[in-house]
Amino acid sequence: MKLYKILTILFISVFAYSCADLEIENPNEPNSSDVLASPTDLAGLPAGGFADWHLGKSQVNPGPALACNADVLTASWGNFGIRNFSWQPPLPIDNGLTSNDAPTIEEAWSRFNSAISVGTDVENALLNAEGAIIVEGVDVTERLRSVAYWLQGAGAAHISMLYDQGFIVNAETDLATLNAEALVDYKALADYAATRLEEAAAVADANEFTVPSTYINGVTLSSADFAKLARTIAAQALVLNARTPEEVAQTDWARVRQLTSQGIDYDLAPIGDGNLWFDDNKLIGGGSLANGVVANTWCRVDMKLLNLIDPSYPTEYPSDASNPGQISSNDARVSSDFLYRAEVFQPIDRGVYRFSNYVHNRYAPDFSAWTGREMPALLQAENDLMHAEALIRTGGDKNLAATLINRTRVGRGDLTPLTGGESDAVLLNAVKYEKMIELLNTWGGRELAEARRWAGWMREGAFRQLPIPASELVLLDIPIYTFGG
Repeated sequence: MKLYKILTILFISVFAYSCADLEIENPNEPNSSDVLASPTDLAGLPAGGFADWHLGKSQVNPGPALACNADVLTASWGNFGIRNFSWQPPLPIDNGLTSNDAPTIEEAWSRFNSAISVGTDVENALLNAEGAIIVEGVDVTERLRSVAYWLQGAGAAHISMLYDQGFIVNAETDLATLNAEALVDYKALADYAATRLEEAAAVADANEFTVPSTYINGVTLSSADFAKLARTIAAQALVLNARTPEEVAQTDWARVRQLTSQGIDYDLAPIGDGNLWFDDNKLIGGGSLANGVVANTWCRVDMKLLNLIDPSYPTEYPSDASNPGQISSNDARVSSDFLYRAEVFQPIDRGVYRFSNYVHNRYAPDFSAWTGREMPALLQAENDLMHAEALIRTGGDKNLAATLINRTRVGRGDLTPLTGGESDAVLLNAVKYEKMIELLNTWGGRELAEARRWAGWMREGAFRQLPIPASELVLLDIPIYTFGG
């Protein structure tokens, strides 16, 4: 079985919810050619792809487990791959067909490939159309073209950040040839993703349209703002695909600098609907309550991250399980974004090294209650900090870099402003600090993608990327492999 069949299955699953209200004779077996031939239905199809992109970043798998593997968050619970992904010393990922951790490996892969599939369906429909796509008197052809490229690029971008390899799929792809030989490594996939997103931005820049709030739930974007979003995610693909500090040095920082100079100047925050638009990554990774017990939170903040805030604080919990007390810092976010808990509700036989007395509660709502709430999914600060890093690494305007860093360093942290006269090392350390603290729990997978970029952060034996899921490897006739340990 080749990926064509896999993508077909994914398309059907997306189709089921994006076209649930269509008047089709047999809703259990919708005729995709009929739907794609209808301008109104074609214009509505991308909503499913955007939901998949969001869910790939916001479902409980794999974000918290990846953050615990990267020593950014910590927990001992057996759910969602968290415990098995964070043993000390690290163990290999159990990438087996019967693995209890299979959902942690599979779900992002499926979601992002599904987003790509939807984008490709839209692109194919445009290529086969006999004229403009008109909906309620409005020509939406170029909006759909930009959106199709965006879904393909954003899906590929996130696969390149998380997995060691993936497929390049668009309307030019011969799906019959998508076999093991068609796989490309994460670097090639990231470069393709950035290029595809640049194409999405170019179409948006050349046209004037509105991205409706049904695509990214509750968020309406102008074509100009949609182009900015495409460029920011293109920059993410280039920056966050690095697996080591050595690969950071190989990043095309000039390209990142150009992209982020025209990236988002707003926070992207979809509205929760209690159905497809929710953010369990923030709940499990942050301050939500496990079993309704106030101190019994799912994940806590790893000691290593607390030591970044307060260098006098230990990087490991005391081996005798004695409480190390509270951190001391001038950063105002210690009180606004973090919560001290005297109790540690984790079994001691799973390792004292998993203990912590701090919760990240910046986004903590009531347990599971996202309906009607904004869910920050991509912050302007992420674009600002990538831009600042690119300026520093390319010998650009250090004053501008300092200004970009200070937006959160001073604006939220109330720390001493940078002037731009500091050394590159000092400025880069400030970038690292802001990325680790300010961007914590914004989207699943970010903590691992960031931590592996900085020298000395990742524990020896901790995995730096996910393998292709075993179920997919079997279909592709590739021996099952894994990382870590």
